[in-house]
Amino acid sequence: MATIVGFTDRMEDLILKHFFTDTAYSRPNATNLYVGLSSSTPTEELGTLNGVTEPTFAVSAYARKAVSFATGWTVSLSTQVVNAADIEFDVCAGSNYPANITYIVIFDDSLANAGKVIAAAACTPTSVAVGQQVKILAGTLKLTLT
Repeated sequence: MATIVGFTDRMEDLILKHFFTDTAYSRPNATNLYVGLSSSTPTEELGTLNGVTEPTFAVSAYARKAVSFATGWTVSLSTQVVNAADIEFDVCAGSNYPANITYIVIFDDSLANAGKVIAAAACTPTSVAVGQQVKILAGTLKLTLT
């Protein structure tokens, strides 16, 4: 569904500081990263939520999906990590899904409108209607270091 070509500026900064200074990176969440959806283009401004428009529901519950550090990701090449299992969002039961999902976003927090953006990638625009479900198949969400 999407290939993420790199980290946000914030994440790149944290990685460099972790390995080349005495500033250790501490995960905000000890067990998971969270995958979310956006109908707009996220920006790279230090990992903020600028440009992210997540679905909102009046009658159903959109939620970012937890992907475990322990089992949710597979290093498939020396420079690439992919989702190890399908990531399935809840079936749309409300009318407030964005007309088109255009980005997949990886966050460090589970709560909508919270946390920092780790990475984001454009995906094939996907219209989601009531009764439909967004599913990211195993091995198709890829993060590549170059």
